[in-house]
Amino acid sequence: ELERMNQEINRIGVNINQITHNNNSALYSREDKHRLYVFLKQIKTLVSQVQERL
Repeated sequence: ELERMNQEINRIGVNINQITHNNNSALYSREDKHRLYVFLKQIKTLVSQVQERL
C-alpha cells in the first residue's frame, strides 16, 4: 500500500512539472490557471494527510 501511494505521488510530481512547464509557455488561459491552482491546493492537502499517516 505504501509503495503504491509513493508511486502515485511520484506520478503527480511529474504531472506538476509538466503543468508548470506548460504554464510558463503561456499555454493556459487565466481560468485554466485558476483551476490548476485549486487542484494543486487539493493535492497539497492530500499529500499532507498521507504524510501524517506515515
